Amino acid sequence: LAIITVVTPKGETLSTKVDALGNWSVTPSTPLDPVSQNISVTQTDVAGNTATTAVPVVIDASAPTPLTADVNATSDSGNTTDNVTNDTTPTISGSGEPLATITVVTPKGETLSTIVDASGNWSVTPLSPLDAVSQNLAVTETDVAGNTATAQVPVVIDTTAPTPLIADVNPTS
Repeated sequence: LAIITVVTPKGETLSTKVDALGNWSVTPSTPLDPVSQNISVTQTDVAGNTATTAVPVVIDASAPTPLTADVNATSDSGNTTDNVTNDTTPTISGSGEPLATITVVTPKGETLSTIVDASGNWSVTPLSPLDAVSQNLAVTETDVAGNTATAQVPVVIDTTAPTPLIADVNPTS
């Protein structure tokens, strides 16, 4: 069976044997820097022949770009910036890191997921109506490296019709 030798950018050398299925793994004891880098991997077969390749690795330990989340203006009835709406399934939208996964959880436990598009935009719409109360929707963004950012979207669902205005007309005026 072949021997694998891995050399990290920090100079740490790790060796392991390839198993019967062709698999192998090593874990550096010294953390890699959070940058783009190459790791040298050399395979040596039982006859002593070697093949070496550089494996590009990017360590991303940063939180995703700032997550924004709000009731979409098309769902926000009346004043389009107050998050008070009569729409019981309002669209929630925002921006984030392209290709990140957005997960929105409603107070009823419905989980909605989408992927941030290449322009950094996303939106989801609950399938189940939200209750006619003030509530918060939990939003989590997870980038491709697994880093997360969170936000809360306050929403007030108001489906109560206004009290009718009754005007008195003075017959003597």
